[in-house]
Order: sequence, then structure tokens, then C-alpha cells
Amino acid sequence: MPEKDNLWATPEGRARYIKMIAEGRAHAEQLAEAARAAIALYVQSPNTDHEKAALAAVGQCSLFEGSEYRLLTVLPLIEFAPPEIFWPAFLEAWSFCDATWYYRGEILRAMKDAGSSLTFLQPGRRQFFDTLPPSVQVFRGCSAARVRGIAWSTDRSVAEGFARGHRFIRVPEPVVASALIPKEHIFFVTDERNEKEIVLNPRRLRQVIVEPLNA
Repeated sequence: MPEKDNLWATPEGRARYIKMIAEGRAHAEQLAEAARAAIALYVQSPNTDHEKAALAAVGQCSLFEGSEYRLLTVLPLIEFAPPEIFWPAFLEAWSFCDATWYYRGEILRAMKDAGSSLTFLQPGRRQFFDTLPPSVQVFRGCSAARVRGIAWSTDRSVAEGFARGHRFIRVPEPVVASALIPKEHIFFVTDERNEKEIVLNPRRLRQVIVEPLNA
């Protein structure tokens, strides 16, 4: 890269970059504060307008972040919110998130506390859920150390794609796991990325079988 195009090539360039980062963080905090205030207003005075305003404010926070950090931003805002705020905001953010492994415990706890998501599933998601049998076979493609994650699929080929490094995420020691999950321990389902995704409580998995990717 030519020196004139390299932001770090001069002290002025580095200072400008640091200022840009600081301004971005300041704006993110402003958005978060607005979302917290909107949620608090809804809790104090629940009505349709306040509900829409709270969800829109959380949505602005979500859009400001990249896929790896979106839930880290959204979850602290909504984890103690009423279900009618938590679930629509969480479901909207989830489909645009990656790399949730390191805070799966916080996600699991928040979903448990929020109760059932079924009332808040869009028709396509609800139909997907309703057609599942009482015991669902699911698959997960991941590294060998990350089998007990919360995101699985009913489609083995989708799991294999993740094991190979789906969306350019490197996967060391790739495996494909299969298991059964009782339907009552599924938090929600989605097929918006054609992944037949099942988000579940990994502590309730049964008959887990783990195989190397190319076995």
C-alpha cells in the first residue's frame, strides 16, 4: 500500500483513525442509552407506541454493530426486558450474528428467563416449529471442542458446511455432531438463511454422536 494511502503512515493519520474509533464508540453509547430509556418507558407505561419505539431503538443499536459483536451489544439491553421486547429484538438480531460461542452461557440464561418465544415467532418460523416431531434429530458442524453449542440444524449438509468453515470462519479439528433434542427444549427455530436452524438447550441433548468431518 502506498504510504499516502496508509492511514497509519503519519502521526496525523493515526490520530485521525483513533478519533474515528472514539467517535464511533461515543455514537454507539448514545444509541444504547436511547434504547435503555425507550425500554424503561415501555416498562413504566406499556402501550403499542412505546413498544414499537423500544424495538426500533434496540434495532438501531443492532444495525450499528458487525455480526460478531451484535449480540454483545443487544443482549445487555434486553436481557431483563419483558418478553414482548426481548424476543422480537433478540430474534431480529440473531439472524445477523456470528461467533456467539464465548457468551453462549449468557444467551442461554437470557432465553430461559424470557420464557417461550412461540407467541413472537413469525408465521414461517412458527410453521417450521409446529411441523417438528416431539423428538428432533439435529446436527452441528463445529470444532471438536465446541459440540455443546446452542445452534444446530435439522439438515446435516448445513452442519457439514459449518464444519468446513461456513462464512469464512476457520474451524480447527472439524466434526459433525448428531443428537436428539426433545421439542420442549427448543427455544426457537429459523430458516431465514436456509440453514434449518434450531436454537436449543444443549444440556438437554440426547444420544450425541460426534464424527470427524470426512469420516
